[in-house]
Amino acid sequence: SIEIFNRLMHGKRYYYDIFEVNPPLAPFLYAPSLLLAKVLHVRLRYTLIAYLFSLFLGCFFVARHCLLRILTYTKTHYYLLLVGIAFIEFNLFTYSFGEREQLMLTLVLPYILLAILQVYQTSCQHPSKHLSIKLRVLVGLMAAFGFCLKPYFFITFAFVELYLMWFHRSLKRCLRIESILPVAFGVIYVLLVWWLFPNYLLKVVPLTARLYLPYYNLSWPALLNNSLTYFLLITLALVVWGIKGKRLKPMYFLFSLAALGFYGSYLFQLKPWYYHKLPCIAMACLLLSMLAYDAIAYARLHYKKTLFAMVQLCLSLYLLIYPLNNLVLRAANAIDSYHSSKKISNHFIRFIQQHHYHGTIIPLSSTMAPVTYIVQSPQLRSGSR
Repeated sequence: SIEIFNRLMHGKRYYYDIFEVNPPLAPFLYAPSLLLAKVLHVRLRYTLIAYLFSLFLGCFFVARHCLLRILTYTKTHYYLLLVGIAFIEFNLFTYSFGEREQLMLTLVLPYILLAILQVYQTSCQHPSKHLSIKLRVLVGLMAAFGFCLKPYFFITFAFVELYLMWFHRSLKRCLRIESILPVAFGVIYVLLVWWLFPNYLLKVVPLTARLYLPYYNLSWPALLNNSLTYFLLITLALVVWGIKGKRLKPMYFLFSLAALGFYGSYLFQLKPWYYHKLPCIAMACLLLSMLAYDAIAYARLHYKKTLFAMVQLCLSLYLLIYPLNNLVLRAANAIDSYHSSKKISNHFIRFIQQHHYHGTIIPLSSTMAPVTYIVQSPQLRSGSR
């Protein structure tokens, strides 16, 4: 994405000079790291990491502010969810750091929290407090950028807004700044792409749909019959039948809707790639951490029903092992692959570094998996996939 932005700034055109399947928004979101590298005369790797961490940290503090407005009556849940949000924003995507799914989740989470706050205020379970226009505009813009990174992400937006419409029984009350901005920005974004990059819509998208998208597509039975489906189903079953505080029901419900929306975006992409699953796994982690704590709190108050609470606690903790186990295994495999002397891609990288080749290099491979790895390690530039 960074190289795409660099080429666009030098007058290159989609289809003729650039063939990138992803929509044009992502390169502009990563652009500040490239501009910083040029201004400060440092390696792009360092400015990219610094920029992403700064962006995630800023989004984290916005989410913290929203969360503090919701959980004014229970500090324990506040700190629990604060740690959970920090984990899913900074640690869960370690293997896929900086992917659009991570950017989307980080940008969209405050929007989900504001939707929860609105439900609390409407149902009189929360003292009514005026939210500043600046906060609503900021959260709305963050959600707009997050949802527009991929059209599939709007499934979650639709789920949340349809629930609020049903809850309020009024369309007028659902028209909020943070719900209007993503739709308005989406329309403007499409018009700008049509105006500035018409070749992307007219030439790249048709070729992508015909030649690229079907390449890795899985069938619906193969997508449904995997560990993520069972992980999500058991988590939602615990939410429905488990122990939970009455005041937290709106939060449980909207987190569950968000998880289902992210699961829907994973299904509609028809790809088995693990980082596509991570937004859904992240919301499930928040749900499981809340269920585990509520089970402990319930067991303290109801000694006769301790067994039921302990079953919920054990199931919640056991399910939390699923993302942690995958995180550790994938990080270990990545480290092993990077240092392995048997990997053909490593031999190729060493060959480029030793010979200092500065011409055009076209690696031919039966899979696209090592392309990014091959490009980044010898500090080459990738024009497209």
